[in-house]
Amino acid sequence: GFNWEKYEDLKSYIIGGGLGYWYEKPFKDAGLKVEYVGEDLQNIKKLFAGRVDLVAIDETVGWNLIKTLYPNEIDKFAVLKKITDQSDIFVMISKKYPKYSEIKKQFNDGLKKIKENGKYKQIFLKYGIKIN
Repeated sequence: GFNWEKYEDLKSYIIGGGLGYWYEKPFKDAGLKVEYVGEDLQNIKKLFAGRVDLVAIDETVGWNLIKTLYPNEIDKFAVLKKITDQSDIFVMISKKYPKYSEIKKQFNDGLKKIKENGKYKQIFLKYGIKIN
């Protein structure tokens, strides 16, 4: 474990990153050494093999991949305490998709229902996701 405050504090590390993610520009601007790959799975494998020091990844996704790939090695991984970003979660449906409006309505109705009955909060708590 170590503490960091700004991206520049991570300059001495090789970071595994995903192509096309939000952090490409701020990491480049900070002069960080980043090895970009097409899939998060590749970064977890590189981290385990010691080919990168850190991985920029959603925490829930990271832990899921670690539990799948290295279920007996979980104690060899840790999370930096400072969060780099906490984004909203979105569902996207093309307006050209057949029955787009019906699917959107069903999704929104279902989401409203699980928020009202508490299931939404249970799901987020189960996976350690912070909700507002």
